[in-house]
Amino acid sequence: ALHIRRVIATPGETLQILNGIVYVNGKALKEPYDKIKNPGNCFNEQNLGKDEYFVLGDNRNNSDDSRHGDMGFINRKNIVGKIWLRFYPKREAKLF
Repeated sequence: ALHIRRVIATPGETLQILNGIVYVNGKALKEPYDKIKNPGNCFNEQNLGKDEYFVLGDNRNNSDDSRHGDMGFINRKNIVGKIWLRFYPKREAKLF
């Protein structure tokens, strides 16, 4: 199955979701998304190990991503590409 997610935290970083806000290494991310209603397994601080990546979907409140046990942290060997074109929504269409 193909999943497209944003890498939020990388090996050696810490991550936590408090009051709907994502914190990486204790600093709040400034994101254009709605606050996260369900922090999943990230209510408590999580430490990423070697080759572990934390990913989130853009639809923060309706996405299977690293917050949930069925996906969890992603191993580097399972990251197979990079998005280079966004075409929707039209006002945000661009090449990366």
